[in-house]
Amino acid sequence: MTEHLRSLSDFQFALVTAIAVVVAIFCLYVYRRMLHHTHLAADTPTSKIRSASQGYLELVGEAYALPGEPIKAPLSGKACAWWAYRVEEREQRSRGGHGWRSVDSGVSDAIFGVRDATGTCIVDPEGAIVRTARRNTWTSASRRRGDGDKRRGFKTTLGSRYRYTERLIEIGDPLHAIGFMRSHDAAQGLTEAEELRALLAEWKRDQRGLIERFDSDGDREISAEEWDQEREQALEQVRRERADEPHLPRVPVLGHPQDQRPFLLAVGEQDSLTRRWRYAAFASGAGFVVSIGVLAWLFAQRFGT
Repeated sequence: MTEHLRSLSDFQFALVTAIAVVVAIFCLYVYRRMLHHTHLAADTPTSKIRSASQGYLELVGEAYALPGEPIKAPLSGKACAWWAYRVEEREQRSRGGHGWRSVDSGVSDAIFGVRDATGTCIVDPEGAIVRTARRNTWTSASRRRGDGDKRRGFKTTLGSRYRYTERLIEIGDPLHAIGFMRSHDAAQGLTEAEELRALLAEWKRDQRGLIERFDSDGDREISAEEWDQEREQALEQVRRERADEPHLPRVPVLGHPQDQRPFLLAVGEQDSLTRRWRYAAFASGAGFVVSIGVLAWLFAQRFGT
């Protein structure tokens, strides 16, 4: 092994070293992130929704859909509380083999709810770190969303040009949420920006209606100018509805803190999540130590006497 290492060209040795460095950096990043999640869950007080005060806190409950237009995942069409997806295209590499290139992705910013035995709270997921329990992946020969084999874990790529990945917070999922809670008068609803974002997200779910209303040039797509027009009309509607709303009780909303503290939404039971993060921190920490050891051994074998 020593002779083989010393026979490597400078470029080959640099490449091996770079790989070890990348692995070490990745393991350190995961270690710090998982350890931070573990400490955050342990140090942040868990509150019941009914008695929760405004501020940075933790809620444990289950996700549910708010009244109105249902939230549906763009790829599978499944009703859910939150979604994220990625579409990748298979491409041939110059040195042989193939890889996957991301061609489309999206993340839901529509509000949903979390409830426990004492009450309910609105969740505004914008800017959240989201950990789901499942990641569904399937492949297809066509670009049409929803095609292909959706069996969980089915990843064969034979004859498939596109790969789809979807993560969901499903309705009824146990939810562990850490963020900043604030209360609003229902007469004011959410902030104007939050109501605007929710209305735009609702309009986006009806693409046919959106095109019929705002596609002024007839190209069946929404241009930047048409999007600005859509946003202006949505803002007018939000302001009109806010002015007409009667006084209602205060509504709790969990969202992103104004400071640098993280906003975390994780699917799973609290003890299970903490245990999973602790194991991930241990494994990645061990990976970092091993990677550093490998680097030290590489240099010792390469340059040692």
